[in-house]
Amino acid sequence: MIAEVNIFGIYISTALFAAAIAALLHIFTRKTLQSFGFYRFVAHQNLLDVALFIILWGALTFIMSAFAEPLSTILG
Repeated sequence: MIAEVNIFGIYISTALFAAAIAALLHIFTRKTLQSFGFYRFVAHQNLLDVALFIILWGALTFIMSAFAEPLSTILG
């Protein structure tokens, strides 16, 4: 995995970078699930939200580690 991400001269940990992207994807996914009425069938909405965020964060971390070489050239 990439050690750090350089964003406009500021080095940010890849875990924080992946968590920020996962948070944005989580917001989009949560709004989509709410618009389809999916949460009516879920007993614990907050538990599902936390699990969804962790799944997204883990998937992004896996993708970033699998494609570390191309991402390092794109992100600097």
